[in-house]
Amino acid sequence: MHGNSWGRGPRQRGVGPSRSLRALQLVAPNRPLVALVMMVIFVAGLALAPATPALAVDCAAANIGVTPLHGATFYTDDSPSPSSNPKLQGQYEGYKITNNTGASLSGLWTKIDTFSPGSATSIIGLAPGEDGLDQLKNLSVGGSDISYFFVAAIPSASDSNSQSHYVRVYDRRPDLPGAVELCNTTFTYTQVISAIQAAANKVNISTVTSNPPGLGAVMTMTVSGDTGTIGSGEVLDPDSPFIQMGPSVVVNGAAGISGWRPDVFELMTAKILVDLNDGAGLIEHYDYLKWQFTGTPADRPYVITYTFRVTGTTTSSVTPSPVQNISSGTQTKHTSLSNFGTAIQPIQPPANTTTLTKTATPATIERSAGGTVTYEVPITNSGSTARVVTDGVTTNNSTTVTSATANFSAADVGKALVGANLPAGTAIVSVTNSTTVEVTNPATASGTGITLTIGADQDVALDYLTDTLPPGVSYVLGSAEFNGSSIPDPIISGSTLMFMGPISVPAQTTRTLSYEVDFPPGLAVGAYTNKVAGYIGTAQIDTTTDTSDNSPATSTVTVYEAADLAVTKTESEDPIPINGILTYTLQIDNNGPSPATSAYVTDTLPPGTTFQSASGTGWSCSNAGQVVSCSAASLPVGSAQPISIAVVVDATSGVLTNTATVGSSTFDPDPNNNTDTITTTVNSSLAAVRGRYTNGIWGSMDIFSSDGQTMVAYHCCLVTDTWELRLPPSSCPVGGYKIIYNPPTGDLQSRWLNDKDNFTEADCISAPSNGNDMVIPASVSISGYVKDFATAADIDGAVIYAFRESDGRYMGWSPMIESGTAGGPGRYQVNLPAGSYKLLAYAPSGYITEWYSGARTFSDATAVAAPATEVNFSLLPSAYIEGYVKDFTSAADLDGYPLYAYTSAGEFYSYGVSGMGFGPGRYRIPVMPGEAYKVLAGGGNGYSDQWFSGASNFSEATATAAPFTANFSMS
Repeated sequence: MHGNSWGRGPRQRGVGPSRSLRALQLVAPNRPLVALVMMVIFVAGLALAPATPALAVDCAAANIGVTPLHGATFYTDDSPSPSSNPKLQGQYEGYKITNNTGASLSGLWTKIDTFSPGSATSIIGLAPGEDGLDQLKNLSVGGSDISYFFVAAIPSASDSNSQSHYVRVYDRRPDLPGAVELCNTTFTYTQVISAIQAAANKVNISTVTSNPPGLGAVMTMTVSGDTGTIGSGEVLDPDSPFIQMGPSVVVNGAAGISGWRPDVFELMTAKILVDLNDGAGLIEHYDYLKWQFTGTPADRPYVITYTFRVTGTTTSSVTPSPVQNISSGTQTKHTSLSNFGTAIQPIQPPANTTTLTKTATPATIERSAGGTVTYEVPITNSGSTARVVTDGVTTNNSTTVTSATANFSAADVGKALVGANLPAGTAIVSVTNSTTVEVTNPATASGTGITLTIGADQDVALDYLTDTLPPGVSYVLGSAEFNGSSIPDPIISGSTLMFMGPISVPAQTTRTLSYEVDFPPGLAVGAYTNKVAGYIGTAQIDTTTDTSDNSPATSTVTVYEAADLAVTKTESEDPIPINGILTYTLQIDNNGPSPATSAYVTDTLPPGTTFQSASGTGWSCSNAGQVVSCSAASLPVGSAQPISIAVVVDATSGVLTNTATVGSSTFDPDPNNNTDTITTTVNSSLAAVRGRYTNGIWGSMDIFSSDGQTMVAYHCCLVTDTWELRLPPSSCPVGGYKIIYNPPTGDLQSRWLNDKDNFTEADCISAPSNGNDMVIPASVSISGYVKDFATAADIDGAVIYAFRESDGRYMGWSPMIESGTAGGPGRYQVNLPAGSYKLLAYAPSGYITEWYSGARTFSDATAVAAPATEVNFSLLPSAYIEGYVKDFTSAADLDGYPLYAYTSAGEFYSYGVSGMGFGPGRYRIPVMPGEAYKVLAGGGNGYSDQWFSGASNFSEATATAAPFTANFSMS
């Protein structure tokens, strides 16, 4: 067998150009012009000088044996009889190449060229369709292989002078880059002689298997004939008597015999079954194309078997012309062509049954990392296999063969039929019905239960396969495998890989070629597509069985940038109060390895919330209802700026579930971290109250229940002019809150919401609520000191109240600037709008409360125009009227009842409240020591007013000098 180690493929002939590899410049004959091309070759040869010796060493010196398998005489017949027969101008020559180098050789090719005349005229050259190239199988030490070539002579050629050409051996296909000529030798035809036709030298029958043959498959031609009388032949032929075999010698057809197509049918082997030894019996002889008889040979029958590999296609049938030249008498006589119309079976146009596809794994490569891609090329041969039956029936001397199970059909016409009782070369010529056929050769014996083989396995072998790689990538050396076994690396020329064959694919099977390609880091982003096609001769094998189209198998690897984006959500607080502002923080990370282009974040807000805002450095954010969308043109590798999304919690209870998703137009290798979800519980026991105090930064707030009974909260300090309080849910008018603003400095006023002077007039604020806004007005101040009247010592702890002079309305006090806190010991400051006020100094323990300037009542007090300074108080030390307030019947302590002290003249002086800091039911009223006072206990809640002690009115009440004790039993 011939070929390399890709399988049991047949030997490979030289091949023509790939339709996609024009750069290789493999020139094939133009079939419609083959005759013209031959003539051009020969005419051009007339002007050629004898061949210049090649630079390569002689093959004998290189220890590469080159043994001719044909004779040194070239026979033609340019004057056939009858003249309508075609001229015989062609002849096969063969060479046995033997490896005597002492080392294994692989991938060798032979080439014949440089045809040179021994006289002035060159008449022998390559026949049309013959490229003069042949691939050898791998040669072990001492191993050999055979190359056959079809050569031809120009018409009317006869020359007794020598005709020479070179036989060259190369380390690879000669037209490939880097090809090295290992050696050469010269073969010489000593003469060109014209032969004549002999009727006795005849072909009885010639058949081919697998008709029509499959492209790339092996076809067998079996020729049965008779030599006629064998004699000494031409005296100039040293091999006489001889038989010179020719599977086809017609170069240009005529009379129904087509010209031979060496570009389609590649001769592989030749075998002759003939008696060369004068009656010794039929003996099989191999490889040689010319055999010499011994003794006195007579008419001898012969069977010649040629095997061809189908390397191309034809548009019409081709008729073989198996002509044998026989030495007879004093001449050389060739086979009669008279019965070729009936004895020769035409070869139908070959059919292609081979296709290929291509895959790439992986189909994507990340740009910054690069990677290795494995390409696989499954090659499928859908050609038929031989059918085998075991119930054949033959009758001696009959051309009818039957089988009950063969299921013959019209598709079987032309197929070989092999059986024990059938001569070699038997083929089916017609189908009578599904069980009966007519064959070319009559059976040699009768028999039943004969094993019949119908047709032959249409195994194919591709000559080579090319893959044009995309730019920037490279083949990985040592990665090629065929059908799971390692094969030699391809020949690499630029971006083209050429996997040399034979690439053998049995019928009805698929064989896969695989190899690896390196995609280095940093390739441009995009699709990298490459094409692969196989070749049998000049026929392209691709994704279709039509060899006239151009449909190579393709695969695409996409180089992409990958950005592993991830989102992590956090919340500002959990649980969140009703109406609270909940801020979601979305941390976006690009884990690389490449920047992310056109990044986006989508956050679907939970029901029960209202969108407030969304922002992030480098992000552009907007919302549509509950969907927040943010985008960025690009995100570099690493952490991006976070996105903050603020919502108002409208829900009054339950759990809020929020989900965010990040993505980009850049491929993300790990989508599992592109989404994050967070849950937040709504705290139904608290509600947010929000507002804005323009100019109110650093101030504080006191929050009271709307009934004035309880100070609910204190808030300090405002770092911005917006504020938020967390209060128990409560709604006006039944519930709610009242809030006073306390300024941090004297240039602002203390105001009740909403810009009210006092608690009574202040707005009721519900929780939850928003928009509780107020502009804090500028203020002026009244300031001074508070001292002891007798000692002038500073007094701390007094509270100064301001009342508007015009109507007595309370306007402010100094809760944060009590005396002793505004500029030094005993100092105070009250911030007010510009105007006229009367001030009350509410004394600390041990002193008497008084109006400015020492007055006991509002009406007697002196008004002060704000702003003012040195509005001073000198407080008198106090004595106390104290006691208890009880129920008359139960003696239970009564809290919250007012007690008023009047002077003997009936002027109100001071008051106290029971249960306010002195024990249950206890009270204390600060008064002037030594002065006499009358005391009134205020009733209410079912109790009557009562004067001390037991009097019903002021006149009857007893005036008592302070200090003293006055107890009340209320009824």
